[in-house]
Amino acid sequence: MTKPLKFILPIMALSFAPLKSAEKAPELALWQELQGNWNYEIQPAGLKGSVRWGIGGKGSSLWGVFDEPNEVKSVSLAGWRKDSKTLKINGYGSAGNYWDLELTEVSADKITGTCFGILPTSQKYSGKYTGKFETKDRFRFTIDAVLENGEKQKITGLFTRAEIEQKALKCPWKWMLGHWKIERSDGTKADVVWTKPDPNADYLVGNWTSETGEKMTELVGWRPHNQTLVANAHGANGEGFSVRFNKVSADKLSGRFRNQKAGESERMGTIEIRRVNEGLAEAKLESTDGTVITEKIRKVKK
Repeated sequence: MTKPLKFILPIMALSFAPLKSAEKAPELALWQELQGNWNYEIQPAGLKGSVRWGIGGKGSSLWGVFDEPNEVKSVSLAGWRKDSKTLKINGYGSAGNYWDLELTEVSADKITGTCFGILPTSQKYSGKYTGKFETKDRFRFTIDAVLENGEKQKITGLFTRAEIEQKALKCPWKWMLGHWKIERSDGTKADVVWTKPDPNADYLVGNWTSETGEKMTELVGWRPHNQTLVANAHGANGEGFSVRFNKVSADKLSGRFRNQKAGESERMGTIEIRRVNEGLAEAKLESTDGTVITEKIRKVKK
């Protein structure tokens, strides 16, 4: 019975890196080592996936975003219980699963605890979790799980820190640079000129002008550690937008946006930009209220 195994994965991933010493707040040392990108492989099912961890709330929490097999997405949040000196994690997956992990032993080379939750099959499970570090970049774990029907399963796995390929560190600035005219399906228009002020840095400055004369200044930055393109723009009267592209390739960008216009409610949703050729790109913005706007982005010839 292997299908339920992949939904147990998020409860284990908190424990990838060794603590440096038995400190008053051992979770902070753990989280600092843990933040970043990791890959995992789980046996006996042979499942593979990735997780990205980050510290939030000025060190009060640890969040995790999982990309699991079969397009299952999950989010996990961890916190330290000072009263009981335990590490707690709760998480939710897009397949309807829930998990809870309580680590009662946190040391430099070994982490143990218990876990329980509900699988997408509506089965309850519980088990004992044990993890041991081989190196700071390699962590092996074992879960002795018992399903609601009484079936016992032994799950083992290896987590390894992900390495970013050097060829992937550069963002595709080249096709974005220059003067572009934008025509939208709602009838509005705009001009933008993207420049790269510093040839040694991965950022762009965009100067926007709407058809009615309003201006905005945009800063676009590339984050190589998580392969993310982030843009923020500001104008008069509180106008502006922010975009986070978490899927970036040479000819396609996709992610989420927030847009604020004077006198209007903020809009948010998903965005996708596709490069058609050297002089044309097309964009689609879909707001959470169902509104869809398409754009034609044409490069102005010199």
